[in-house]
Amino acid sequence: MSKGYSIRVNIGGKSFRIISDEKPEYLSDVADRVDKSISAMLFSNPSLTYEKAAVLAALKFCDDATKREISENNIKEESSQQITEEDNLRKQVVEYSNELSKLTKENKLLHKSLAELRKDYEEKLTELKKRLG
Repeated sequence: MSKGYSIRVNIGGKSFRIISDEKPEYLSDVADRVDKSISAMLFSNPSLTYEKAAVLAALKFCDDATKREISENNIKEESSQQITEEDNLRKQVVEYSNELSKLTKENKLLHKSLAELRKDYEEKLTELKKRLG
């Protein structure tokens, strides 16, 4: 502990001294939340002992934290999967672009060859017509 703040809090009518690195305002807020949770447990079931209410409150806080952690992990996992999918799409776009460029060059060569063949054909046809005609 670097600063070792000390604070006295009341939870469920009992006084506790807390020593922590956290600021007193924060500790007081946390203690208030715990007090409200235990009080709600006791109010909803008056036959509970203070200790049982405290355990149930702790279970609820732990359950909430665990669910939040699972949710955050799922969001991170979905986000990383989305990034991977985006990377794959980018790679595909680059591959398609390269393929298009290659096919465009090939198409130009074929058009050039076709033009040369037509020219040869026209020349030979003209020559043949002269011979026959």
